[in-house]
Amino acid sequence: MKKGLTLVEILISMLILSFIMAGIFAILNIGNSTWNRDMALLELQQNTRLALSGMISEIRQANVLPAAGTSITFTMPSDIAVNPIIYRRDAATNRIIREHPAGVTKIIANNIYSLNFTPIGTKVIKIDIIARKTIGSNVIDFPMSEQVKLRNVN
Repeated sequence: MKKGLTLVEILISMLILSFIMAGIFAILNIGNSTWNRDMALLELQQNTRLALSGMISEIRQANVLPAAGTSITFTMPSDIAVNPIIYRRDAATNRIIREHPAGVTKIIANNIYSLNFTPIGTKVIKIDIIARKTIGSNVIDFPMSEQVKLRNVN
């Protein structure tokens, strides 16, 4: 009686093992890409919500209803016409920038594709933000919109 395996048996075993390994790697690759996409979306959500929250709390206290557009300039009751606050999107870096006082800037959010301010009536401003990030060949968008009622406008 012969002991051992033939060459054909070994080749068939290796083929079956390679199919199993390819399946495992495909599942791991799908899991990894899903994880990366979800982490990017989570980062966009947190970044956008934090930026919007800060803008809302300041804009709510504005003295006058600012004009519509991609940037907003307003003053606080304590700084009437002395030190305006400016929020704008820097198109070159896709960031929201806060400028106050003049010449002093702070980055509020990254990966911002679009930022718009629209007055609604005489006491409300609508803020629309679209955050965008590219992971591999996937583009992830996170839109967010909020209406702010101004407290100091008659």
